[in-house]
Amino acid sequence: KLIVAQGAPAWRFVGGPQPLDLWRGHTLPPEYGSALAFGATWAPFADRPKVLATVHIADLRHRPKLDLPTRRDFLKVQSILDGSWPKPFPPRLDANTCSYEQLADWFNEASRAPFMVIDTEYDQDTRDLVLIGLGIPDSPKPVIQFHWFAGSTQGGRRTDFLYWLRETVRVTPSVFQNVLADMPVLRKHCNLEWSDFKRVDDTMQAHAVLWCELPHSFEFQASMDGQYPKVKHLAGSDPDLYNEGDVLDTISLWEARLAEFSRDPASRRVYDTQMRLLPHLDRSMEVGIAVDGDKVLPAILKYQERVEAGEAMAHAY
Repeated sequence: KLIVAQGAPAWRFVGGPQPLDLWRGHTLPPEYGSALAFGATWAPFADRPKVLATVHIADLRHRPKLDLPTRRDFLKVQSILDGSWPKPFPPRLDANTCSYEQLADWFNEASRAPFMVIDTEYDQDTRDLVLIGLGIPDSPKPVIQFHWFAGSTQGGRRTDFLYWLRETVRVTPSVFQNVLADMPVLRKHCNLEWSDFKRVDDTMQAHAVLWCELPHSFEFQASMDGQYPKVKHLAGSDPDLYNEGDVLDTISLWEARLAEFSRDPASRRVYDTQMRLLPHLDRSMEVGIAVDGDKVLPAILKYQERVEAGEAMAHAY
């Protein structure tokens, strides 16, 4: 059975997490639900109809950009009913606790893969790395994770992990979702520079070229092309699964972008040109913009005085 919740009122009625726009194109997670919709005996993870979130058809009159995403939502109905979507999460490899042979085997497989996804979890203020997840397509264990601060395991195993990571990025193209956010973290903790990579690709940059009129966030792309259950809400409660979901869906997103580029080679050329600019943008973001301090600092004070005078005048009226 399947319920298609069209619009925010329907999504609230079934107990869906808010807001609807962040869940459009995804199914209701098992830990959410309302007794009003599923009965007084409803319990998390109980057997119940699946629920697909989408916007109400009438909303498309004033949000026409959601026409294609909404069509994609309804195309998922048959796949949900026959159990082929969303896919279950495959087993993942813990690089902190697995044997050295398992670690080497995974990276050897990655060295033969068409691409490898890299996703970092880090402190937004200090850029201190917490967790790094890697993923490759078409593998029985597509994801490997390394916890940067893992007590007694971080010494020798960190050295092993970094050795294999550096060797692999030299031979296998690397894919990111927003590489300008991840590269400074990899530079700081893994001593990796742009020149160390065989090739760098970015799903957000690719989506911006192919679908310039649509949002380019990871969540929006995953609502269109993701193949796994949404786990963005688990960042605090289950960071490992949260990271695995990001890695697996980035694989799906890049495969979707590659298929679109194969049908639109002109956009691929634009994208390739744009990607060559990113190392320079990264450098400019790191060093900032050179200014004449003798002229800028007095100007800041001058304009701050004007702002305060404007605010005082506004309050007077």
